[in-house]
Amino acid sequence: MKHLLAPIAVLLSSSLGAAEMVSIGSEKKFAQGLLRGAESGDVACYLVFEDESGEPFTELAEFALCDEAPNLIGRELRLTYTTGQVLADSCQGDPDCKDTSNVVLVKALKPVAKKEAGAYGPSHCQSKEYEVFGCTIDGGKLVNVCADRAGMPKSLQYRFGKRDSAELKLPAQASFPNKTIYGRNEPFAGGGGAWLRFRNGAYGYVVYTGIGSWGPNGETETKSGVTVEKNGAQIANLPCIDTVRSELGPDWFDAIGVDRDRKDEFLFPE
Repeated sequence: MKHLLAPIAVLLSSSLGAAEMVSIGSEKKFAQGLLRGAESGDVACYLVFEDESGEPFTELAEFALCDEAPNLIGRELRLTYTTGQVLADSCQGDPDCKDTSNVVLVKALKPVAKKEAGAYGPSHCQSKEYEVFGCTIDGGKLVNVCADRAGMPKSLQYRFGKRDSAELKLPAQASFPNKTIYGRNEPFAGGGGAWLRFRNGAYGYVVYTGIGSWGPNGETETKSGVTVEKNGAQIANLPCIDTVRSELGPDWFDAIGVDRDRKDEFLFPE
């Protein structure tokens, strides 16, 4: 179902709690979010985001964004809105129905520039690097994947440990490309996810982030953290206890050439 769009300016930027909001007519909308999934529905494209506290939210968007969104999953995005007419609920999905409703739609998505390492809080990444992935796990230890800020990454490294020192670094000497580093983005019902694996002999360390219909009754839930593997079997799962910062997704994988064609699999922890 195509809808008729009427451009509208963002009338107001304000702050609702810690999140930046914009006003579109009488509605307040998030100005920014971490894209987790996209699905084309009867009336619009449904985009699933996380706010800066890690809570999911869904916005209706122009259908064309469902084609663009898969390359932006896992990215922090600025949202631009418009108003438009979509198929009314009373039509119950009938494409021949003439009834419409006026709604607010996302009309554009723009990736947010990467922040300096540490801009989100403590990090093992240095000032000349950016976080590909970062969060805190139980016990206050940090999990980071760090990359060079200068153009294409000249180095990529997994780091884990206390805030003042990384106990584990993989590979031992930061380098890229490296055949022991690979990952993939995964589609899920109600969202999607991405993961990146670092090999060290028989052991593997996989950082992951995703959103899907994982709740007891199919509710939307998020998952993020790092798993430890031995000989391909998961032996530990360390979930993030704060908001994950992640560049992982098809756009990032394609940009820097991470191997996504291997047959290795990763099962998101229960």
